[in-house]
Amino acid sequence: IINNLRKNALIFIIVFSIVLVSLSILFLYYLIIKNVLLLRGGVQIVGSGNLDHEIKIPSNDEFSELAKDFNNMAMQLKKLFSDLKISATTIRESEEKYRTMFNGAADAVFVADVDGNFMEVNKNALSITGYSEKDLLKMNYLQIYMRDDMAKCQEQFRTAMQKKFCFVENINIAKKNGESVPVDISMNVFEYSGKQFLQLIMRDVSERIAIQRHHTEIDHIKSQFINVVSHQLRTPLNSVRWNLEVLINGDLGKMKVEQVKFLKTIYLNNQNIINIIADLFLALEIEEGKVSLEKEIVNLDVIFKHISELMKNNISIKNLKLNIVKPQKPQILNIEADSDKLTQVFSRLMDNAVKYTKEG
Repeated sequence: IINNLRKNALIFIIVFSIVLVSLSILFLYYLIIKNVLLLRGGVQIVGSGNLDHEIKIPSNDEFSELAKDFNNMAMQLKKLFSDLKISATTIRESEEKYRTMFNGAADAVFVADVDGNFMEVNKNALSITGYSEKDLLKMNYLQIYMRDDMAKCQEQFRTAMQKKFCFVENINIAKKNGESVPVDISMNVFEYSGKQFLQLIMRDVSERIAIQRHHTEIDHIKSQFINVVSHQLRTPLNSVRWNLEVLINGDLGKMKVEQVKFLKTIYLNNQNIINIIADLFLALEIEEGKVSLEKEIVNLDVIFKHISELMKNNISIKNLKLNIVKPQKPQILNIEADSDKLTQVFSRLMDNAVKYTKEG
């Protein structure tokens, strides 16, 4: 009987142990393995790109906290990817805008590295040089300049690299067919992705140069015309003035008052024409840059006496009186100036004063 009881007790213990282990396994599966499988499944779904998926674990243990942390991470990733997408869109739109502006620019635009090797060119760069894009991207910026301007080009490159900007007017580049093209060039250094690049903007100024040459030719013709006309007019006008002075002064006999008045009008108008011709000559010299000052110590009293002598006939003809008042300090009369130019200035002022002062 005792052996049977022992046997039955042993069987009961074994069965109870098996049941207990099975219940423990089920409990572990429910509490641990199931949650692990839920987390694993959620990770796979999120990993496939579905960042909206949310892992739900109803328990309030560590797995539940882990699921919440994972869901928060998924939300942050979603926001991060959204921001990246917006940034990528912004960058793409910016690049498209730059590309449109780059190719639509009215001038030729070249982008080169710090050694001057072309990295990028726009359509007008192809047009102004005659090269294809493929050819230009194998070239250095020095290769498109005329040989005579090579030293000037190297100097402007150094200036641009040092000062970050440089502008050069009327420099010649060589097209693929050897033709020379005058251009204005602005060069500036910019940074992109931590590297420095050089941007060259070239404008064809062939039309401007042609217009300038045309204007130069017109100015030359105008100068020749003024010179010829002035020389042709000066001699007869001076002859008329001298003869009128003889008549007005009565050297050939006394004349009637009305006749003298008439001759005085002719004399003043003749003198006005002479002054206009002198002004034309002066304006011409100024335009051509031929006016230079030869300074020396000049006494103003001497100059005014000389001008008074020159204007004596004009003053007398209009029955005017000239009164020269000297300063109390004689040293003020001595100045450094160009005597001839100063005489011209005061003569013109005196002539205007005589012209616009009523007779008598």
